[in-house]
Amino acid sequence: MRQCVLVEGAFERPEPLVAAMLRAGFGPPVRCETLASALQAVQTSTTELLILPVSSIGAEQRGVLENLLRDSSALAAIGTASEASTEIVLDTMRAGIAEFLLRSATADEFTTAITRLERRWSMAPVRGSVIAVFCPKGGQGATTVAVNLAHAIARRKPKRVAIVDLVVGMGDVALQLDLRPEYDVGELALKVDRLDRELMQSVAADGPDGLAVLAATERLDLAPVLTGDVVSALLAQCRQIYDHTIVDCEHAFESRAVAALDAADTVLLVAQLQVSSLVVAKRTLTIFRELGYDDDKVKVVINREGSTNLVTPAEAQKVLGRAIDARIPNDFGVASEAQAEGKPFQRHASGSALAKSYETLASMLLGPISGRAAKATADTANGNGATKKGRLFGLLRR
Repeated sequence: MRQCVLVEGAFERPEPLVAAMLRAGFGPPVRCETLASALQAVQTSTTELLILPVSSIGAEQRGVLENLLRDSSALAAIGTASEASTEIVLDTMRAGIAEFLLRSATADEFTTAITRLERRWSMAPVRGSVIAVFCPKGGQGATTVAVNLAHAIARRKPKRVAIVDLVVGMGDVALQLDLRPEYDVGELALKVDRLDRELMQSVAADGPDGLAVLAATERLDLAPVLTGDVVSALLAQCRQIYDHTIVDCEHAFESRAVAALDAADTVLLVAQLQVSSLVVAKRTLTIFRELGYDDDKVKVVINREGSTNLVTPAEAQKVLGRAIDARIPNDFGVASEAQAEGKPFQRHASGSALAKSYETLASMLLGPISGRAAKATADTANGNGATKKGRLFGLLRR
């Protein structure tokens, strides 16, 4: 069900228009008293429609509104005013607002505007990105990288980021986040013919800081059902719902993993500064080239880098025949305590080098954090020093 944010004062009689909105497939609108609060609601939810009085657009809100409408093809706005003067209509257009209505608009006029927007939405390009985290050799910490990267991105964009666990029977994403989801990706595989936004969001569990978690199925009998085609359909739907989807892939070149790798905009190849790990990584890079992946699509991430490594980063780059893109430090104490409590590193020890390395990784992939997102990130980190009384992955409850 699609979501609309309605700023108070946009319409003289909103109730008949709300009924038309429900008929068009929207849920009851989120009502906000001010445009500032409405913009905040849009930034922290999957909103498709924003309705606002043009007179509410102040200098402070204009830039935020224009950026939101420019950056998201899934979001459209309807502006309203008491009169349709040339100046008001032009000001509406300059702000990037797609439709203009009088505050006294009828339900039919509103429905006509929605119909025009439907054509716009149907032609809009899919913009959500997919990042696949992969390592064909187990024990390299790929799941840990996927979880903490997803959380680092989610702290910037609450309600806009998902993590998908494709490790059938042995997935640890939910475990590392201390979650016990009622549903998992197995439910989506069984209902792939009915896969839509509403189904996917009903299956996703609520993780920390607005992260949506599509947990792995524990049912091994569903492995034949969760095919590569199903994974492709699942990730295509994720693109329509979330700004960023992080995928924790299985440790093998089988159909599910290859489908995720093919669908991904970026592949993070996780390795360690160990001879056996680097040899496997080198072979994997060769396979990636055979699969037709551009070098820019693949990023090499060295995990658990520390003083005890016998191979240096420079030597690793010679073995791999390419540069290392990111390095995650080894901090056994922080990692083990955070995972025992089911918390991302940023929530357990936000000031640690380990936690900061994931902010750096997110910045490498998304660009530097700024503005409102930076403040939200700082606010989230404050007071998140963890107690040491965690529930050891919640094992006693499983």
